[in-house]
Amino acid sequence: GRYNMLVPVAKALGMDADTKPGEAPFWKDEVMHILSMAVYHSFKTAKVAMIDHHSLIDMFWVWYHDELNHRKYCPVNWKWVIPPMSSSTNRAYLGLNKAQEYTLKPAYLLGRSPFQLETNYFGRRDTSKAMKKFENAVYLAIFFKRCIARIRARKNPLLI
Repeated sequence: GRYNMLVPVAKALGMDADTKPGEAPFWKDEVMHILSMAVYHSFKTAKVAMIDHHSLIDMFWVWYHDELNHRKYCPVNWKWVIPPMSSSTNRAYLGLNKAQEYTLKPAYLLGRSPFQLETNYFGRRDTSKAMKKFENAVYLAIFFKRCIARIRARKNPLLI
């Protein structure tokens, strides 16, 4: 549901959300509609423009056919453009079910972590030697910092 709020909203509205299949089949649709209307109302009172799914898919449908006429193809992901509610009432519901869905390349795709790849190829690192060297470097840095502070403390200030 919308942000997993269907059951709490249904209970707040006095609906029985703990129904078995077939008892109250449309409570989820009703709660989704109420949530959509609430979101629309909040946008409207904030004077923020918002377009409904069905107007948007109608505009997309016109653009889609224009692209087909000009480029002869138009990649589209059916799951992303079809409205979430009452989707079968639009002609794009069946008109886009065989749309070309592909990824244009080159593309940035999410892959596995480089650290995980390194571990898979080279195995787990033995960091004990590196940590010992790092500790020595830290101790040397502290030692030199103290030496420089002592030297600066012994110098007489130079006045010009």
